[in-house]
Amino acid sequence: MDSGELGGASGEGRRFVTSEWHYLLKKHLNWLPVSLFSTVMKFAGYCLGKKYNYLPVSVRKYCSMHKGFWKR
Repeated sequence: MDSGELGGASGEGRRFVTSEWHYLLKKHLNWLPVSLFSTVMKFAGYCLGKKYNYLPVSVRKYCSMHKGFWKR
């Protein structure tokens, strides 16, 4: 599957993160580092997923939720 077949990332994720951080800044400042870490890890996973064909199958299986997919 080529990345051109899938829809691209929209601004919806950015809007969600922005609203979450605004809320945390106002109400729960101590949770901001947790949210930042989580967002960075999700983005790293997204970027890795876009470049999955450059990764060895063993790494793909390790990072994948559905490991059986890679048995094809």
